[in-house]
Amino acid sequence: MSTRILEITQDNRYLSIHRGFIEIKESGDLIGKVPIDDINSIIGSAHGLVYSQSLLMELAKRNIPLVVCNQAFVPVSVLWPLDGHYNQSAKIDNQLKVTQPLKKQLWKSLVSQKIFRQGQTLEVLGLPAGAFYQLSKKVNSGDKENLEGQAAKRYWPLLLGKDFKRYRTGPSPNNLLNYGYIVLRSATARAVVAGGLHPSIGLFHRNKNNPFRLVDDLMEPFRPFIDLLVWKLHLQEGIDELTPDIKSRLVSILSVELESNDFTSSLLNHIQFLVRSLNKSYEEKKVLLQYPNPSLLNLQAILNG
Repeated sequence: MSTRILEITQDNRYLSIHRGFIEIKESGDLIGKVPIDDINSIIGSAHGLVYSQSLLMELAKRNIPLVVCNQAFVPVSVLWPLDGHYNQSAKIDNQLKVTQPLKKQLWKSLVSQKIFRQGQTLEVLGLPAGAFYQLSKKVNSGDKENLEGQAAKRYWPLLLGKDFKRYRTGPSPNNLLNYGYIVLRSATARAVVAGGLHPSIGLFHRNKNNPFRLVDDLMEPFRPFIDLLVWKLHLQEGIDELTPDIKSRLVSILSVELESNDFTSSLLNHIQFLVRSLNKSYEEKKVLLQYPNPSLLNLQAILNG
């Protein structure tokens, strides 16, 4: 699957589909076109954008998410298909039948992985990481003690400085994190829909206004990979602005090769593997989640890329 993300940042663009190409026009003039087979997702972050009905139908057919963002690069809407998998009804039935104890165990697994990866992110940078490895082992069913939150309070000051506050509308590097998470969220949304699961039937996230609760659950263990790249961009290279080049580098995280127990594959593929393993967990009624298992040397490649 392609990792290419098409972002429309200029105002008053018209997007349509013609003979397998997404065509981009301004005032009726063709200014660019991209093969739709090359696209993983589309991000609309400009004003006055117009999309043809035929394009929206083709995006839905191919499970390509269209993410609409506000000025702070925070997603406010995502277009997703009603029918994304040949066995979708059965998959969603399994989702609806999942018991609360299994949901809590699945969330425990996701949180434990996230905290462990936060520890790895800090360790590869030569920062104190031991407490995160210990916390990752102490996560209980449903994370009732909110170790995820406790870890976050320690993590951000260590990673980005004691004055840094993680707010989606806050100063840089929040903008870099926002964009990196958009990339991750859109890739996860596509994997969820392609896997026949309903994105709003989550494990932990419960916001009634969030139609992508499952997506937000599943992307948690992958966030530290974005954080590591943002550390490099912001603190090592002094980057504060989201230029086209920086956006491209954030998108490239999906192509990073990460080790697993038996193989090496891209981050994008690992997201798909996690969704498949979630389906298997639902079917067999036990935790069978599959994650990448990168070494510190493997993560160093993100810094060297």
